[in-house]
Amino acid sequence: MTHGGKRVLLSLGTIEEKAEFIHGAKRLQSLGYTLYGTPGTYQFFHDQGMDITKVAKIGESDEVDVLQMVDKKMFDLIINTASHNTRKEENSGYLLRTGAVTRKIPLITNIKLARYFTRCLEHIGKSGSLPYHSYREIITKSIDS
Repeated sequence: MTHGGKRVLLSLGTIEEKAEFIHGAKRLQSLGYTLYGTPGTYQFFHDQGMDITKVAKIGESDEVDVLQMVDKKMFDLIINTASHNTRKEENSGYLLRTGAVTRKIPLITNIKLARYFTRCLEHIGKSGSLPYHSYREIITKSIDS
């Protein structure tokens, strides 16, 4: 994800996942990202006092819904975790994730990974880069230790 792309869709399944991602969402906002959420996710983060834009679920609006927004590549990152509450929600999540992959929109489907990702973005924002080491450097350091 480039620094120019700052529109993130959050569609998180369980209340536990939403709660676990509060700090990640706040990090994204502090870095200048605009957050969008499907109704349940929107309500949770809105209730936490966060600035988030509500988007309609698939087929639940006469106006543009989330899948149409994905089709138009209106998001630069999608964080979507499965809820498995109903068959309809399971199908909607599948369509959302498939749409992201088809349109080459970065997609994160694991809440822990999403939290770590936001930490990396925060580090890049502070330092301008992430430290990295080649596999050979890591192996050499562990052998020498």
